[in-house]
Amino acid sequence: MTRPTVRRVVVLLGFLCGLGPPAAIRAADPSQRWFTLETPHFYVHYYRSVRHDLRAAAQNVARSAELAHRVLAPIFRHAPRERTHIVVTDDTDGANGSAQVVPYNVIRAYVTGPDSLSSLNDYDHWMYGLIAHEYAHILHIDTIHGLPRLVNAIFGKSWAPNQLQPRWFIEGLATHHESARTAGGRVRSSIFDMHLRAAVLEGRFLTFDQISSSTRYYPRGVVPYLYGSRFLKYLADRFGEDALARVSHIYGGEGGTATRGALPYQLNRVAQAVFGRTFAELYADFTEYLRRVYALQRGLVARRGVTASVKVTDHGESCQAPRLSDDGRELVFVHDDGHDRTYVTVLDTATGREVERVQSLGGDTTSFTPDRRFLVYEQPAVWRSFYSYHDLYVRRRSAGTVRRLTFGERARDPVVSPDGRTVVYVANELGDHRLKAVSFDGGRPRLLLAGANGDQFFGPRFSPDGRRVVFSRWRAGGLRDIQILDLTTRKLEDVTRDRALDVDPHFSPDGRRVYFSSDRTGIFNVYRYDLDARRLRQVTNVLGGAFTPAVTPDERTLYYVGFSARGYDLHRMELREERLLEPLPYVDTRPAPVKVPAGPDYPARPYSPLGTLYPRSWFFSVGSDAYGTTLGLNVRGGDVAGWHSYAVNASASVTRGYPSYALTYGYGRLWPALRLDTSRYESPRGGLVVDGQRRNYREQGYSLGASVGLPVLRLPLHTVSLSLGYRASWMRHADADREELLVRPGMMSPQYPEVGFLSGISFGATYRNVERYTWSVSTERGRQVSLSMRADHAAFGSDYFVAQLNWSWTEYIPMPWRRDHVLALGFGGGIGRGDLRRRGIFFLGGFPEQNLVTALLDQSSVGGLFLRGYAPGTVAGDQYHLMNAEYRFPLFNIEKGVSSLPIYANHVHLAAFCDVGNAFFGHLKPSELKVGVGGEVLLEGVMFYVLPMTLRVGYAKGLMEEGSHEFHVLLGNPF
Repeated sequence: MTRPTVRRVVVLLGFLCGLGPPAAIRAADPSQRWFTLETPHFYVHYYRSVRHDLRAAAQNVARSAELAHRVLAPIFRHAPRERTHIVVTDDTDGANGSAQVVPYNVIRAYVTGPDSLSSLNDYDHWMYGLIAHEYAHILHIDTIHGLPRLVNAIFGKSWAPNQLQPRWFIEGLATHHESARTAGGRVRSSIFDMHLRAAVLEGRFLTFDQISSSTRYYPRGVVPYLYGSRFLKYLADRFGEDALARVSHIYGGEGGTATRGALPYQLNRVAQAVFGRTFAELYADFTEYLRRVYALQRGLVARRGVTASVKVTDHGESCQAPRLSDDGRELVFVHDDGHDRTYVTVLDTATGREVERVQSLGGDTTSFTPDRRFLVYEQPAVWRSFYSYHDLYVRRRSAGTVRRLTFGERARDPVVSPDGRTVVYVANELGDHRLKAVSFDGGRPRLLLAGANGDQFFGPRFSPDGRRVVFSRWRAGGLRDIQILDLTTRKLEDVTRDRALDVDPHFSPDGRRVYFSSDRTGIFNVYRYDLDARRLRQVTNVLGGAFTPAVTPDERTLYYVGFSARGYDLHRMELREERLLEPLPYVDTRPAPVKVPAGPDYPARPYSPLGTLYPRSWFFSVGSDAYGTTLGLNVRGGDVAGWHSYAVNASASVTRGYPSYALTYGYGRLWPALRLDTSRYESPRGGLVVDGQRRNYREQGYSLGASVGLPVLRLPLHTVSLSLGYRASWMRHADADREELLVRPGMMSPQYPEVGFLSGISFGATYRNVERYTWSVSTERGRQVSLSMRADHAAFGSDYFVAQLNWSWTEYIPMPWRRDHVLALGFGGGIGRGDLRRRGIFFLGGFPEQNLVTALLDQSSVGGLFLRGYAPGTVAGDQYHLMNAEYRFPLFNIEKGVSSLPIYANHVHLAAFCDVGNAFFGHLKPSELKVGVGGEVLLEGVMFYVLPMTLRVGYAKGLMEEGSHEFHVLLGNPF
């Protein structure tokens, strides 16, 4: 069975049955010792290492999971037949989780909680909310009836019909339950409400087809959670929550094809059966409902007078963390307009002009030193090869030089003391936060304040005299309040203490007042608290939102981050005492916060990969090879912690019975990760000459290989990877006995095929720093360089000497005259030498023929280094050189689909190209280089709700000998 055919079957099953590819083996920290907790309904896997001890976090997860099962299983009317596996890790400072049900139920949970202004910031128990969300996915997608259940009983769990729903339903359902089962959650989030309110009132509310796929419109990746959860809550309130469970059961196969339950992409038909109307019709009702709700809210805000402000920026998308210098002369903030990099920008506050701009490397917060000579910022970096953690860096503005201030501290939100000698920051310790300080010159950090029970700190700021630090603190029960720490006495003072979300505090210039942002009216606004009078005043009254206040030294001007349907921008407003408002009383309408029951710890045992290593699913496949149709058997698996992975593909020719197999195995407990593979094949070959006549023969081959990958450099903008491998292949003439019978006296001497061992080593190196942005039509900036070499030699057990070298360099250059216009340049080549007649010969020409349907299922990418305007394989040689140049630019956006069907068009762009190259035997002959020119129209879209696809329609003309007129229609991405 050919390898592309195997891949095609795997991908097809993936989209029709929810079967995802096995996780790639990657190297893990060898110091990790893994353990397992067993509860009535879960296996919780965690590790202990030199720095990490996740025992307490795993017990928290186990108790949260059991509570989630007791609460959610009756609502979904479903309980999994086997325990669900939960893998607990702390490899990153990001807050996230994931769930999968094929081939068995797995939840992956990160310990770290979300940032204070994340859309995830509204929670009363982070781990329970996370597990409830992910377990809702398990219960929803694991609901399988009828024919799918029968198929899974035979082939293993490989068909999960509910996996084939739009993401707005999958993520919306889990987000709805994360909120309905707690006192927090994103459905209650003021940030989520802000997104919908702005979209409705500004006429930018997304249509049903747009939320059913992957739109580029703001807020993009948040759309399924945002629109889906609020839409499903509207339906639950209107029709009852059990109606959502009925959708899950019917789509999962209950009732069979009579209700279209077992057929994919029939969501509207299922809605008709449950609600009596399609989801598209119900979404129109939901849209009208929101218009009425937000029109009323707009009227209530207008009655108190909407704050007048000036937009300092007007790009939308992202704007974060404005910080004024101590003298108020400069302001620094982080922003992203979707058309370029994320930048840290410094403005002159007197003129409003930009005085400095440097690329942001992934951090959110930047702070001036008092003399403005340095910027202190956070940035993610790889720590000890296996972890992605934030640390602090210092940039000397005059020279642009950078030094690292902390190492492995998981540091966020730095602020420099008024005397410039100390940097205070927040450190993440297994989900609990610490407030720490480090000398500006470096050294060992010291602890200022330790959190407990999941406490988290955000946005510390110094008082003008440097004696106090104000910050936002999350505490158990969902309290997110403002506190002040006296650095001398270590005494804590509460500025606020309620269920409103109070964030981003900032001292007034005299230290007597605290400005902060709060959602206490349901809309985030800036407030001011007088520490002496203990009086709260409302500073802004906006319809969108107002965040992260920064007050000038004369306290006459306030900068803040405002929100519109296009995203966040920097605003400026006058601060006048007579315009301040008396705050409305805070009314807490939330239910009681969830309480995860305490209890004795679940016993732990050493982790064993055997429980999840055995094959959980298998399938037959029909393919083809050089001898005709093949039948194959495919099995793959891996343990849940990622120590081992394997894939076995075995096939045989229907007509001749020739067997083939390919087996791969990866081991991730070493550094670097190890990959082994072996295969057998039978294939026709040329190279046999009998009595002067060339004949094909049947070659039988066996191969054994080993390789390792080394990620030698991992920086935010630059990565370098190396690979080393060894491969031994044995080739034999399978028909040798029969061919010898054909030799007769008087014949010319036969020329037998080259058989025996071909063994050697390989080396590869890749450098990459490419960038692509939200509205880009292609990769837009940076380069990718790769080099690969292979040498087969007697020293490695080879009967032949073969050496081959390949290289490629791709450069992307953004054009200065129009945004999203890019020049893409590619140069590639190869050279092969040796005494094996069939050593690496390179063929060059245009695109090969492509079956669009097959390409869609195969996910093959036709693009890269081709000499367009010439037939495929027009030229051949033992070396080749090829240069490609493309000018790419956007034409128009589409952003439309067909209701909830799994097809969606994003945009159309154009590319004009010129290719120059040739293949040669012997030496390079520049005078024989061939040239092809042409253009392409490219339609970018999404299939199956999440899969990016590019349809390319193009014309090329070869200008040299053997050139032709080439028209092509292809699926695949350009280089």
